[in-house]
Amino acid sequence: AAAATLGVSLTRRGMARSVVFLTPRVGSGESGGDWLAAALGADSAALYMAAGAAPSIASALLDAGKRADTPVALVESASLEGERSRFTTLGELRDSAPQAARGPVMMLVGEVLRERAAREPDVRESLISLRTA
Repeated sequence: AAAATLGVSLTRRGMARSVVFLTPRVGSGESGGDWLAAALGADSAALYMAAGAAPSIASALLDAGKRADTPVALVESASLEGERSRFTTLGELRDSAPQAARGPVMMLVGEVLRERAAREPDVRESLISLRTA
């Protein structure tokens, strides 16, 4: 629903042949798994429950070799009333403070977002503003 609301195909022909859906969050007493390897192995990544951990997720991806200008979309409450989306890059996201959200946030990462993000008025100004009212 998050990609559809943005009008983005996560497996766009000629640009992205693979997509992974995952969550880097773990419950108490659970092992972390290898979400990072899965995210790096795909052309596009969709990360569930990512709002509060977005800066650390971005940092992990950058430390593992992703480019700082890799596009990111944060979609809160996808397909629901009150849906909001913001575009940024991994580099900008890494340097931001964790944000609270009113609803679930899907973090989409990949080059397939670049064209859509460019249509936003100013990517830097739209950097995560998912604050609790």
